Amino acid sequence: LQRSNKFEKDIISLLAQIGEIKSQVKNKEGFADCLFRFKDETFVVEIKDYRGKNNITMSEIKQLKRYMDAMNHKKGLIVCPKESFPKRKNSRNLYIGDKNIKIVSKEDILWGHSINQLVSTKMGTAWLE
Repeated sequence: LQRSNKFEKDIISLLAQIGEIKSQVKNKEGFADCLFRFKDETFVVEIKDYRGKNNITMSEIKQLKRYMDAMNHKKGLIVCPKESFPKRKNSRNLYIGDKNIKIVSKEDILWGHSINQLVSTKMGTAWLE
């Protein structure tokens, strides 16, 4: 739990260096880890510090989508260690209806590429229509 809290704080601190952050945002589905505003776009962010055998699955993706629906936002980020990326190939850029979800690592945020791509281009793999 302590490692997980540190990871979450580190990610929020990184995001705050490149955009605006509002932490622990309450909605009718629970609490999103944060809202991140970057270049006039707002993202609902969930931070998952999974290590070892745990990977991001549909459960975490659906949780983020519920938060996005509850807060009426179309873009979301799941931030996790690279080793926790989904096993399915090309599953880091997702569309679920009108929602765009990107799964990124701490390194992706440090380099800034993933955030800029999500804002400037429409990218994704159709999922769960």
